[in-house]
Amino acid sequence: MSLLRTSLLRTASSAATSITTTTLSPSLSLAAARTSSLLLNSHAQTRTLYKKAVAPPKHYTKLQIDEKVLEMLFDYTKVSHDKVSLEANIVNDLTIGRLDRFGLYWDLQTEFEFFFLPARSRTRELASGREAADWVASILEEEERLVV
Repeated sequence: MSLLRTSLLRTASSAATSITTTTLSPSLSLAAARTSSLLLNSHAQTRTLYKKAVAPPKHYTKLQIDEKVLEMLFDYTKVSHDKVSLEANIVNDLTIGRLDRFGLYWDLQTEFEFFFLPARSRTRELASGREAADWVASILEEEERLVV
């Protein structure tokens, strides 16, 4: 059995396999080869205990928030782009439907990296781009991410 132990401690699988096949019986050499290959593979697949670095949260100014909300309104609107402004009504002036308002709401959350529920009532409350921008600014201010 001492030969089996020494073959398992070798780092190269080919050297361990050649030693066990020449000195041990075929059944023991097969078991030693499997064990040595398992040991070598376990060292190759190491895991780290460190977590992936998380980026710090972004900070925005009120002007940046207004610009991003206006860009999102351009993406969701069904009217000509000259009618789009932050003061325009989302439903009446920009003809953004119910599902598109919900999408706008979720895109605001993903763009500015916050999560706020309930979504259904919030999409009804946002009447204009100005209200959406002010709502985002108020949440970022609570999280201390609004640069004044």
